[in-house]
Amino acid sequence: MIAVDLPGHGEEHDQPLGAVEEMGAWVARQFHRPAAVVGHSMGGLIALELTRIRPDLVARLVLTGTSTSIEVNSELQEAADNGLDKAVSMIVGWSYDPIGRLGGHPDPGIAPAIVSG
Repeated sequence: MIAVDLPGHGEEHDQPLGAVEEMGAWVARQFHRPAAVVGHSMGGLIALELTRIRPDLVARLVLTGTSTSIEVNSELQEAADNGLDKAVSMIVGWSYDPIGRLGGHPDPGIAPAIVSG
């Protein structure tokens, strides 16, 4: 299993890439054989780009919490452009604040399925 740190993310300290197309090409260079690819959120966009440019590397594709287009919150973008600490604080606050606990579930971003019929 490979879990990548994109340039400028996690433990990777190179200059961040500016576009999903660049990220997809970077990820393609990390693969040496076909693999099951899992993408969450922006990772889903990167996985789709990888599949577009190098379908030979994608044996299976799993996408979760993503879309074909993801708009970045304008306040978050401004914070990221002007001060990484503020942007990180916003993301952590949104992720772990009680308001982010969907459906009253104790884990952020998790809610039991509501099925009506």
